[in-house]
Amino acid sequence: MKLLATVILSSIISVSAFGQSELSKKLPPMKMLPKNGEVKTMYELPDKMDYKIYDAKGKLVSSGNAEFVEYTDYKKGVYFIVYGDKKEMFEVKE
Repeated sequence: MKLLATVILSSIISVSAFGQSELSKKLPPMKMLPKNGEVKTMYELPDKMDYKIYDAKGKLVSSGNAEFVEYTDYKKGVYFIVYGDKKEMFEVKE
């Protein structure tokens, strides 16, 4: 009986973890509030990977290798982040 309960619980946890990882891939850029109260604006990539960020005119603004890309200090405007085989647009409004 304990073995059956363990197998069922393990299956539920595996399915739940899969659902959460699939959901996180579809999340938009996020804001984080560190302990000192300063808001940090970040873009979450699916995994730690190479990325490049361009402004609306095509000028390279930033590049690196990370899972979370902070863009708190970017000027107001439209930006494009290129990673893997994807190109996503995001906008800085403030």
